[in-house]
Amino acid sequence: MVTKRFPHSGTISYAAPGTTNSLGYLTEGTITSIAVICDIQMNDRQLKIVGDDGIVILYNYHVFCDPDIDFSSVPKAANFRFFSRDHVIRQLFEYQHHVEIKC
Repeated sequence: MVTKRFPHSGTISYAAPGTTNSLGYLTEGTITSIAVICDIQMNDRQLKIVGDDGIVILYNYHVFCDPDIDFSSVPKAANFRFFSRDHVIRQLFEYQHHVEIKC
């Protein structure tokens, strides 16, 4: 039997902030989508994270993927679509050998 290291896939999407042109009109930011091949695991132990403001947040999924995608421009509350549902990224860590996302 062959097992895959990253058997799941998802899409991260977020909108860049808008800008104001020389006439004062707001130009909407572009929407960026990133396809991600990953391993998604449920947070069945009900682990929590502490946000920047000190509030404790319960998250539902651990997502692990390769660091070959540049996640440096992904904002904290970006949309991550997998399992035909939209999830909000609560925390994103880029390590040397993998990336860990908590939704």
